[in-house]
Amino acid sequence: MTNHRKALVLAAAVLVAGCGDGAQPTSPSESPALVPGNRPGATGVTITDLGILPNRLNNKSSLAFSLNSATPVQVVGQSTVNCCNAHGFLWTQADGMSDLGTLLASGDGSSFAYGVSDNGTIVGASDGPGSSLFGSGFVRPSGGAMTALSLLASGVGGGAQDISTNSLYIVGTNVVPVTGGAANTVAPHAVIWDGVSWETIDSIGPGHALAVSNARIVVGGTEGADADRRAMVWTESGGSWTALPLATLPSEAWDINPAGNRIAGQRQDVGGLLAVVWVKADETWTRTDLASLGGTVSQALGVSNAGWVVGMSQTARGTSRAALWKPNPDGGYDLPEDLGSFTKGGTSRAFAINENRQVAGGSKVKGTEHGALWTLSLE
Repeated sequence: MTNHRKALVLAAAVLVAGCGDGAQPTSPSESPALVPGNRPGATGVTITDLGILPNRLNNKSSLAFSLNSATPVQVVGQSTVNCCNAHGFLWTQADGMSDLGTLLASGDGSSFAYGVSDNGTIVGASDGPGSSLFGSGFVRPSGGAMTALSLLASGVGGGAQDISTNSLYIVGTNVVPVTGGAANTVAPHAVIWDGVSWETIDSIGPGHALAVSNARIVVGGTEGADADRRAMVWTESGGSWTALPLATLPSEAWDINPAGNRIAGQRQDVGGLLAVVWVKADETWTRTDLASLGGTVSQALGVSNAGWVVGMSQTARGTSRAALWKPNPDGGYDLPEDLGSFTKGGTSRAFAINENRQVAGGSKVKGTEHGALWTLSLE
């Protein structure tokens, strides 16, 4: 299964884990390649299995993409519901995992919950409704119903990828036909929701918006072949957007903290993929490369206001761990800590961290992945 709360290409269909008949859901998503692995957890870390939504599959799975800083915490993600589809979920300690359904009146199809704000508003992507060929973005107020976010005038599909922790801003991607292109050729564009409609922000060309800060700073990347993708940050002033590439080499910006001064991402390095953090000072973004757990692939996928970074990192043996990078007093970052997995020999990956040092992601349980919540010591 290729799924990630920060989908790169909304026009791509994915095979949900557990589809025994080879059918595909129509809700689109594409993730970076993540290599599984495991290791005993770091000191002062507890891990909670979020479970799965009820279904009769032999290969059941779930994955947590985001969480808020509410007390108690709310976690969102997706879980398989039948052979061919997954539904977005909301997890709380009191109620466990709740099915968010889809935008289709029948409840069929797939949905993906990618972001949740501190007041419990959830955003994501879902099959339907109407004329959206590649799905639609949705917003779900706390305790309310899932509502579709309309598309750009020329849009044929889209999805919401993130909501700011203060609930003011939603970003995502809309898929539009390519002018002068071959039949059925489409391109994704980075967009931000103004409360009524989507606004395109990628003035330099096709792109995808993956995260937004409380100060309306947006991060993501340009669209194209892997070698052509560049991590981007967009800022708005006077009604117009300014695009700033964060790297000259192939790269991606996955997350920005609520304060808008740290960005988590990755860049292509000689022989592999390297987790990085960009830190803003005096209106300049400075990159810091993060050490790995010994392998050639690592990704920084989430970052908090305190500068704590989570993601995944390969070991020297090529297996991946959910990883934590802590900032140090010298302005750099310490060596990564392995957050561990549910079982010895299991696998794990981390996607988001909140201000209470809780982490959302997933870990293998008997061969299938379950959504995971790590709670880190405040020491």
